Amino acid sequence: MESASYPYRAVASRANVKGGEKVAVVGLGGVGLAAVEIAVALGAQVIGIDTRDEQLKAAAKLGAVATLNSKGLTPGQTGEKVRALNNGTGVNASIDAVGVSNAPLSALECLIKGGRMATVGLSSQEDKGMLTIPVDKLVFSEWSIAGSLGNPQPEYTKLLSMVDAGRLNPSQHVTEQVALEDIQSVMDRMPKFETNGYVVITKFD
Repeated sequence: MESASYPYRAVASRANVKGGEKVAVVGLGGVGLAAVEIAVALGAQVIGIDTRDEQLKAAAKLGAVATLNSKGLTPGQTGEKVRALNNGTGVNASIDAVGVSNAPLSALECLIKGGRMATVGLSSQEDKGMLTIPVDKLVFSEWSIAGSLGNPQPEYTKLLSMVDAGRLNPSQHVTEQVALEDIQSVMDRMPKFETNGYVVITKFD
């Protein structure tokens, strides 16, 4: 259930995504793909953004109306490409599911005036939590930025009702099942983005 709870709060509560809105999800790892599924289930039209074609294909299978390979693009260029995919306008809300490098800035640049961004990603060792935000653009565009951490217990009722109704299928995001003794190899692959979806420990002895 954790595969759905973290992105659920980012999408439904912190970005306040509504049906009919346009949403960009930047970073299509486990959290990002779950965010795509949740936004689609809420009735949004989603654009999935990543640097890996296989992840873009996964987002399309989950219902994304468009995808964008942002490899080599600046945040500004990513925003321009999103507008080109969206009839010349930005999106109502965006989800940064990465936190590192240009992902948060790309998520901002995708927004329309008054747009909302929720970030559920954490920065890299190199960034040390410090990113340069274009404050003038933030003011003139009246963007809102919200951090999202975990999922409070009261919000589980809505999430579980969507799972129970078949609108969400968290199990499809589990790509590996490993033993506890093998977890270090998984941790070693994660910084290199060599894992996809969620890895679940199913053997403890």
